[in-house]
Amino acid sequence: MRYALLAPVPCVHLPSALSICATHGKVAFATKLSTWFANEDEIKLRPEEGWPVLIYASRPEIGDPDVNKGLFDPARAGFAAIYAGWTQANDQGKHPHPEIRPTSTDTDTEVFGFWEVSNLHRLENPVRLLDLRIGKRRPAKGFVPRRAWVVQAPI
Repeated sequence: MRYALLAPVPCVHLPSALSICATHGKVAFATKLSTWFANEDEIKLRPEEGWPVLIYASRPEIGDPDVNKGLFDPARAGFAAIYAGWTQANDQGKHPHPEIRPTSTDTDTEVFGFWEVSNLHRLENPVRLLDLRIGKRRPAKGFVPRRAWVVQAPI
């Protein structure tokens, strides 16, 4: 088991995120949270450049249901990447380099900042959320990540 970042990304953003990452070498995902990690234990562990990232395709109700059906798995992280860093939003709540944002985010509202990844790809064998550890415990059955977590993962 090694440390990784587990983060939800709405299904609607994943197709263009894959394309942007392939074209530009990285893609930036937004968060509105000023405290990206809320748990005191996680404050001690912040993802570092080069960490593995597991992406949970979330919010299947937004966007094209046919596309999302192929992306959403309620019990698994189906995408992976490498953590490439953090960028603070500009004064308008936007990324200073909009070309690395998924095109599906063009109408997004202001955000706090952006976590960036490289090597975004779909996993041939998605990682079961129940196989992760958050702190010393496995997540409860039915766990749905609604924010980023530092996890231990079998990757």
